[in-house]
Amino acid sequence: FMTVDHDTHRLRRRAVDRFFSEVAVLRLESTICATMSKFCEKIEAYANSE
Repeated sequence: FMTVDHDTHRLRRRAVDRFFSEVAVLRLESTICATMSKFCEKIEAYANSE
């Protein structure tokens, strides 16, 4: 979303603001933690395979 015009930026930002509210992020916290846990396990398995 690189824009020069402030008004254009504000319109684009308004379209996604609700997805980054504190409530929205807190709702996704368990999903994010589970996904990151799986990701870290895969990295660790890869690191131990060499």
